[in-house]
Amino acid sequence: MGLLARNQIDMSGLSMRITPERMQAAHFTFPTRYFQQVYIISRPPENDFRNFIFATFTTQVWLMLLVTILGVAMLRVILAIQETYGLMLKQRVIDPTAASSMVLDAVLIAAMLVVSQYYVSSMNSKLTAPPTSAIPFLHQDELLTLLEQKKRYLTYYADIELEGCNERNIERIKKVMKYNPVVTHENENDIVAEIKRGGVFYSVYDIEFLPQAVSVWDRDQGLTVIRDTTGIVSYAAFAFSSDNGNLRTL
Repeated sequence: MGLLARNQIDMSGLSMRITPERMQAAHFTFPTRYFQQVYIISRPPENDFRNFIFATFTTQVWLMLLVTILGVAMLRVILAIQETYGLMLKQRVIDPTAASSMVLDAVLIAAMLVVSQYYVSSMNSKLTAPPTSAIPFLHQDELLTLLEQKKRYLTYYADIELEGCNERNIERIKKVMKYNPVVTHENENDIVAEIKRGGVFYSVYDIEFLPQAVSVWDRDQGLTVIRDTTGIVSYAAFAFSSDNGNLRTL
């Protein structure tokens, strides 16, 4: 860029990132490449779809169903004992054909039907389309929340501040870097090891090579790349010196 600004070369052989400062020192063609912020993390564990029988409901729901079944069973035992003593004392017993009893049974049957149908449908959906890996975050706002909670931290080759995608995130980044700084390393092996320990590597990358928001970065090393679809899109193009601006129209 310095050679272009001093008119020592006519154009750049490689595409360069377009910034307002560079546009004042050189002429750029129409953008040929588009870059966006990406985050590289350790591959999340795969969801085990084999446990589809119990995974349909949460633990709390299963406990509620168990308590309900035990409660109804105990209530029936108590009512049966009461009816037995009532017969011995020649008292009236509950009439199963009464309107109130029939309404209660109808409500119980309807509830059982709804729950069973939902359970079967949800179980079949987990077999047909099992859920994918649980991605910890998808954009910068969610990443900053994890950084603020110290559940994640950033790692890079140098202590360079993460570029915020808006004014609010810029302020959040400045605050979180004070107590959750970037962990730096000088070589790739140490960076990969840091990512395995929970670090998040950040950079910019050509969006043409990452058509999906979440992709496999390195299958052998178990790395996943997340493209921040809400982040800043930067442009890259060929640059010409200020004295040769007419060349870009050829």
